[in-house]
Amino acid sequence: MFTRLIALGTLVSLIAALLVTLAALHIGQGTATELIAVEINADNDLDIVLVDVNQGLRVNISRPDSQDTAPFWSPDGRTLGFIRIIDAARGQREVITLFDTHGGTTRQIDIHSASIDAMYDPTFTADGTQIIFGDLIPGFFEETRLPHLLSMDGEVRELDQTADLARDYIAVDRGLRNGIIPAPDGSQILEVVQRAGAWYLVLTTGTQQRTLREVSALTATPRARVTWSADGAQVAYLDDIDGRLSLVVLDVTTNQAQMYTGPYAALDLAWAP
Repeated sequence: MFTRLIALGTLVSLIAALLVTLAALHIGQGTATELIAVEINADNDLDIVLVDVNQGLRVNISRPDSQDTAPFWSPDGRTLGFIRIIDAARGQREVITLFDTHGGTTRQIDIHSASIDAMYDPTFTADGTQIIFGDLIPGFFEETRLPHLLSMDGEVRELDQTADLARDYIAVDRGLRNGIIPAPDGSQILEVVQRAGAWYLVLTTGTQQRTLREVSALTATPRARVTWSADGAQVAYLDDIDGRLSLVVLDVTTNQAQMYTGPYAALDLAWAP
């Protein structure tokens, strides 16, 4: 009984700490535009962390019994989605978790389909009412994806690849895998380019091209290690700075950078729109 009370007290303390940190991040006050969701790897446990780029505060919104990956935002920036892999008695299963940054609440979307091998690169539709994700074609390379549409009640249907929705998703996915990251308004394009054995962030505006800075292969290899701010004035990426993996926020006009060191060793990040 005494042990249970201690465990309960620990849980209450963790919840209280989470609520305090959420308040510090202004979650619930409509300021989610300054949040970056980062997938971190802490001792082989994949978690989603929210980082406030103004205050440098961060809060882990994951559960200890799951692996959480692939963060993505709703168009209004209020809801953060991510893939949650849950260890259960009948084996692992994947669900989509939606975190409301205004209320601090979560909801889970169970996938009602036995034909899905794995979910990749989920994203909201433009109206925020459904989610598109890729599924592998068995026997093919990872780049070969079949886009699927997921409703908020868990129903899944494969998209016709000639439909505009599917073609747009495939085009963006292929672009990101080639290191091409367009600004939110499409007026600028950021590319991760290899030159003479090194990797660089290169910004293209119209017909003008400008090299911003050298980055590590960590930024260059995975598809989503670079993300734009909603106003197109900054980009964020994960990089090796003096031997420490860091979140870097870079002003594309002044080329000034802010560093946030921490356990950001993972595969993905996404800036709230």
